[in-house]
Amino acid sequence: MAVARHSDRESPRNTPGHRLQISYWYRYPVGTDILSASIPPRNAAGDLAISADISIHNIFVDTQSMILATTFNLTLEWYESRATFRNLKNDTSLNVVTRNVSIWFPTIAFVNTNDHSFNQIDEKMSTYVKRQEKSSERDNSLAEEVELYPGSTNSILNHRQYQASFTCDFDFTLYPFDRQTCSMVFELRDACCTYFHLATSAASYQGAKLLMEYEVGDVKLVQDSPTSFVVLVPLTRLHGYAFINIYTPSLTMLFIAFMTLFFRRRFFDSRVMTALTTLLVMATLFSQTSAALPKTSYFKMVDVWLLFCIFTTFIVIVFHVLVERSDVGLPSTMSDSGENNTKTMGASRTKHLKFSHKTNGTELPVKEAWQYHCFHELKHSDSGCTMSPQALELVSRLAISAVMVVFNLMYWSIIYTKYG
Repeated sequence: MAVARHSDRESPRNTPGHRLQISYWYRYPVGTDILSASIPPRNAAGDLAISADISIHNIFVDTQSMILATTFNLTLEWYESRATFRNLKNDTSLNVVTRNVSIWFPTIAFVNTNDHSFNQIDEKMSTYVKRQEKSSERDNSLAEEVELYPGSTNSILNHRQYQASFTCDFDFTLYPFDRQTCSMVFELRDACCTYFHLATSAASYQGAKLLMEYEVGDVKLVQDSPTSFVVLVPLTRLHGYAFINIYTPSLTMLFIAFMTLFFRRRFFDSRVMTALTTLLVMATLFSQTSAALPKTSYFKMVDVWLLFCIFTTFIVIVFHVLVERSDVGLPSTMSDSGENNTKTMGASRTKHLKFSHKTNGTELPVKEAWQYHCFHELKHSDSGCTMSPQALELVSRLAISAVMVVFNLMYWSIIYTKYG
């Protein structure tokens, strides 16, 4: 084996304002060229440890496309055991490695990005040498004093800022009370990556915690394998928008539909038209909410809420029809003059029309008259006996109230349990 020395051509001076001087010592077989910078170094144990530091500056979440767009700084640190550095300074920013120096750089793939991008080696990157130990020897072949620092104990830092969009797998089951965790997957990609391993790495978020739709939690880095790591970005949805634009309007519409059960029975048209209008408004709200989210094969909590409001309003309309039909069948044989009145009890009856029934010479109120007519006059007829309009109205009010209370207790209990 022969030994050859490769050095850059800059002045050996390394005062502030001058570039760092680096010399490499390669061992290669006699009669072959010097090893290229594409060959990664190894330490005395035969492997290569690479540290990664991710600093995220800003985040944008596209819920519709399920994309996490980020701007982050990627800092890589490793030891170039084949290099010897001259005159390192304590201030790392002064130990700049120029681009014309042949040096090996690790290749990091951004695995779950849209374009499957890699880290770039260009003019936007910055490379420094971090002085960690004192000089081990001096170069006596030069006239001036030159201190030498071995690359095996003084690391190289490579820094660059990137903009990348990472794909995320969102679970919208609890929307708008959902919590998501987006992953930024990084992997070492080199021909000889079998002896690579990741050393101590870290991730941090430096931007605003409150985004337009989410609140960013504590970012952490997890090593997925010896040659890959994952940055986990927890996101908690801010549900104030949903309360203002979804829950409050739909709850108001549902309350209006419920209040139509207290309208006077003679205003059948107003009762039904008001309920139908609220039904159309909630159907439109449901369509707008669904259009703002990705299409899923499962129900979201907001879907359950809006479908409940729509279904409840439909049941209110059904009760209005039943009350009207029962009101039509109400006996109306008595009037103030004692003559038979065969006018049906629909929306056309007048405000001052009153009904009664006489039994044994005694005039009964409407409710008692209807009960007498039902159980005494119709008990043997084929038509049977139906519930009075007053009773049916009371049943509809109690039934809708009970359904709303039970549903809300179950709905918000599930959200509180899951959301924590």
